[in-house]
Amino acid sequence: MANTRSGKDTSKPTGVDKNTIARKTHEKDEMAAQKWKIEDKRKQRQQELESLRKDLLMAESQLKGSQLTEDERDELQEKRNNFQKVIQSTE
Repeated sequence: MANTRSGKDTSKPTGVDKNTIARKTHEKDEMAAQKWKIEDKRKQRQQELESLRKDLLMAESQLKGSQLTEDERDELQEKRNNFQKVIQSTE
């Protein structure tokens, strides 16, 4: 027990110390929550990007098929272009 001349025990945190510790703990919790949000958003964007790439590959493989009418081919070409634009804007 670390007593001072006044007889107070200085080994225990004071009210100010407790408030400081609580504030710092709260700030750390907030930063951790923000970090998790950012990480979740990054994972979600990555999944969306992978899905778009799969859709792009599917559209490209259908375009290579010779069984398409001109309207279907134009529609697939437009889809393919849109997928490429979205992928480029997300990266």
